[in-house]
This record gives sequence, structure tokens and C-alpha cells, in this order.
Amino acid sequence: MVKNKRVYIGLVIIVLAMVLLFIGGFDSETMVYNYTVKEVIDQNKDGLTDRGYRVGGRVIPGSVIKNDEQISVVFEIRDIQVQGYILKVTYEGILPDTFKEDQDVLIEGKYVGDKTMHATKIMTKCASKYEAEY
Repeated sequence: MVKNKRVYIGLVIIVLAMVLLFIGGFDSETMVYNYTVKEVIDQNKDGLTDRGYRVGGRVIPGSVIKNDEQISVVFEIRDIQVQGYILKVTYEGILPDTFKEDQDVLIEGKYVGDKTMHATKIMTKCASKYEAEY
């Protein structure tokens, strides 16, 4: 009888732990949705900052400013579908090899105000077909 009680208590603890882990996975702090540049700007018109986002956009040609000494870069991305929406992006780290101007990118980071994001991760979209360099 005592052995069955221990097994029952152990199973209850395991089930509760699994439920807590499952619920914790849906916490707003851990979930990041893909946003457009327009959505980020529209959501932050009231001045709220320091919120995490994953934003898709296109790097504006001529906007990339690299600082090789500090391994940092500043550039602007625009909304792919709606004209006139631009976010400034600051990033400290090594850029992906496929990063270039007029390229679609996915930025993860925090909105810091004044239409500026501080990126913690930059991902680039791969080309749909391979183009060899000669």
C-alpha cells in the first residue's frame, strides 16, 4: 500500500511539472511573433519601449554604416509591403555572410524608441536559387 502511494505521488509530481513547463512555454516573455516594420512603428506610437520583437524588412541601400573597431553596425530597414515605414537598427556583433543591402532580413531585438531597434540577432533570407560567383 505504501509503495502504491509513493508511485501515485511521484506520478502527480511529474504531471504537475509537465503542466507547468507547458504553460510556461506560452509566456509572453518567451513568445516572439514576426512583425512588419509598420506594425512595430504603429504599436509604439504611445512611446512604450524595451519590448522584444522579431521584425522582417528589407535593408535600405546606402544606409549600412559599419564600425569595424567595435564590430558594430547601424542600418535601416523598410517595410516590404507598405512604403514609408522605416526602422533604424543598431547591432553589435558579426553580421551573417549573406547580409547585404537591398536584402530581406529578420531582426530580433528590443524596440528602444524613436523608430530604433537594438538587434540581438540578425537573420538573412537565402536566395531561392544558387548564383555562382566567377
